[in-house]
Amino acid sequence: MDPKSCTMVLDSVTPLLMNRGDFQLEDDYKTKYTKQRGETYLEFEERIWREKVHSNSKGEVVAIAEWFKQSLVNSQRQSNHPIKSPGGRKATDTMKPFFISGVLFEDSLVMNGKSPFTKETVLPYKAMCKIPSTGGSVPVVRPMMNKWSITVNYTILDQAISESVVHECLEWVGMYSGIGDYRPQNGGSFGRFTVK
Repeated sequence: MDPKSCTMVLDSVTPLLMNRGDFQLEDDYKTKYTKQRGETYLEFEERIWREKVHSNSKGEVVAIAEWFKQSLVNSQRQSNHPIKSPGGRKATDTMKPFFISGVLFEDSLVMNGKSPFTKETVLPYKAMCKIPSTGGSVPVVRPMMNKWSITVNYTILDQAISESVVHECLEWVGMYSGIGDYRPQNGGSFGRFTVK
């Protein structure tokens, strides 16, 4: 089977939060992105929160391919009705292994509101975050987009996977799992969407 290129549009049901961690790998991390002496946790978070957004070279906010790949895989782990793989006989014979290697999502997809979101147009969302190791909590600030939309481009590489199966699984993800930070899968309410 030749690879099949597909497109779907995800429209927000709830706001989306981001928490990019890889900015810690940047060269100036220690001078710019570590808590300074005398700075409170809230002051620190308010200073760096925009760096937690995923963005491209134009400063536009983007969704990352890994969100959708992991969402497909998780739909088969967590759904009460996972889709059986072709020829599968047991309840554990799901589409999970096919999704791992058989679907390729385009990376850095621009997230739109009325126009593309940028680092300057995202909003701050403040909350208290629990620290599992100590039982305490600290203030955090996350980039948030209220109304958002993503045109998702992907390629199906395995003939065992149909466009309708991917659509069905991402519909489940949009309702029950979500994408981004503090999504339903992790006990939150952010990142829900519809698929069309």
